[in-house]
Amino acid sequence: MEAWRDRLDKYFNGELKLFEENYTITYPCILKRGRKRIKAKIDFQHGIVYNLKGKEIRKVKAI
Repeated sequence: MEAWRDRLDKYFNGELKLFEENYTITYPCILKRGRKRIKAKIDFQHGIVYNLKGKEIRKVKAI
């Protein structure tokens, strides 16, 4: 069989993923640090707060 057909069959069988990265659903928020306010994103599913660049700032209690 052709190579493209083999890859397509692997994709439909679930052996091959289209995107290898795991994407998280985040919501914008503002985090207070002392007197500063930092724009951030929160992931409610895992309970993690990220800055706008994607670095983990802190962990919170997950819902």
